[in-house]
Amino acid sequence: MGRGGSARPHRVASLWRGRGEFTGGDDRAPAPADPLAAATRAAVDRRKPGAADDLAAAPLLTPRLELRPWRDDEADRDAYALLCSDPEVMRHVGAGVALTRPQANEQMTRFIEHWTRHGFGLRAAVLRESGEMVGFVGVARAGEPGVRPGDVEIGWRLARAHWGNGYATEGGRAVRDHAFAELRLARLVAFVRPANTASIAVARKLAMEPLRDGHCRRGLPLRTFALDNPLAGSASAAQGASGASAEHACGARAIDPAGTGTPADDARPDASAAPSPSRATPAAASRRAR
Repeated sequence: MGRGGSARPHRVASLWRGRGEFTGGDDRAPAPADPLAAATRAAVDRRKPGAADDLAAAPLLTPRLELRPWRDDEADRDAYALLCSDPEVMRHVGAGVALTRPQANEQMTRFIEHWTRHGFGLRAAVLRESGEMVGFVGVARAGEPGVRPGDVEIGWRLARAHWGNGYATEGGRAVRDHAFAELRLARLVAFVRPANTASIAVARKLAMEPLRDGHCRRGLPLRTFALDNPLAGSASAAQGASGASAEHACGARAIDPAGTGTPADDARPDASAAPSPSRATPAAASRRAR
């Protein structure tokens, strides 16, 4: 999916708890870290050629959400344009204003190109019960000044009608676990404006820690969160990275894709990463609820 094909949905068990404890899928019962880490590495190493690509593009299923690659069709483009037309949703993203339809279309094109170039990207968040699209959650190459080569940004943005339901956190955990266990990314980062307390809460629920406070390319205040891959002892791929590029809360361009200026998963929507198709490298394998 996302690149012209279809893939079997991939159910994601919660691999992370608190600040480094693994569980076997039940958040209430911590499990030893080493056995799970070893099993995850072994599963990755046993894959046949091409299997990683299929897993990366497969929809991720959580109890309430299906997280799938964006489709280049009228329905997805309409849904994304509607999401970005709400000034409240966009308050902490980019220039802080709603997007026009052409601007939303341009961003959507970049999202799809990011999947084609890198083998991963932002995912449409769809309610499994009704099929309604509520926003997006996903990862994209990070390009804000100061990040390490190989860093990938996690982001989310939800429609205002769905704020406060925990979708950002639920989707963010699934995307985070997939990024570490399946994509084997070395580190995830999130860029959030300090005033966006909702998205800061989501980042913390994802076990991310504040890295630094600074300013984005637009000169606006920006707080960076980061989380290292707990499976990094294996062959954590840095997913290629010099020149990684993503547009987020402060957006490097006039049209900011996914703002990590998102309100929290339980507060409001919006902390997203937006891909820029420039500076691509082949994928080595294959973000707001409260």
